[in-house]
Amino acid sequence: MQVRHTLQLTVGNSTWSFSAGIPAANIALAAWIGLAVIALPCLLYTMDLRVLTLAVPSLSADLNPSSTELLWIVDIYGFLVAGSLVTMGTLGDRIGRAGCS
Repeated sequence: MQVRHTLQLTVGNSTWSFSAGIPAANIALAAWIGLAVIALPCLLYTMDLRVLTLAVPSLSADLNPSSTELLWIVDIYGFLVAGSLVTMGTLGDRIGRAGCS
């Protein structure tokens, strides 16, 4: 089974129509690949936070932080990940797809 995609472009009195047939299996595969690309980084981030949460008792015993300092220890990881996300997004915008191939 093929899914037909049609694009119509109208400029002034002229109309152009473009049509392409894409197999439905390729669309389903692309959707699953897209889901995996989004889900895997989320899974890794969740696992990292879980490891940090499990390490909090050891950190508390070794460093003797106050509650505010312990909160900073836990929160700074999220700040670093957010900063890396912004930095890598900017880098990806500047280099683009052509620089990755």
